[in-house]
Amino acid sequence: MFADLFEFQRDSDVDSQIKDFVQPKIVVVPGEVLNMDLLHIIVEGSTFCSIPGEKMVDAVLALLSTFYVFNISYTHSKGILAFLEETLLGLP
Repeated sequence: MFADLFEFQRDSDVDSQIKDFVQPKIVVVPGEVLNMDLLHIIVEGSTFCSIPGEKMVDAVLALLSTFYVFNISYTHSKGILAFLEETLLGLP
């Protein structure tokens, strides 16, 4: 599926689990059944930003933006990210 999207349990220690994430990722901490409270963009083991759960498109755009902000190359999910970049942002 989408290798840059991770889901953690609500009671898990998210900080200890994200410390090894270097490449930008979307992390989901679920709320009630099948609802997402917040989507977090994680870069280099830290939360870069948090986005309300119903704004998945905003989270994907924020994820793509972090690659430009930090000048990071796509290493994982290269095809999917390139497709989203072209589709959502109109970049060739």
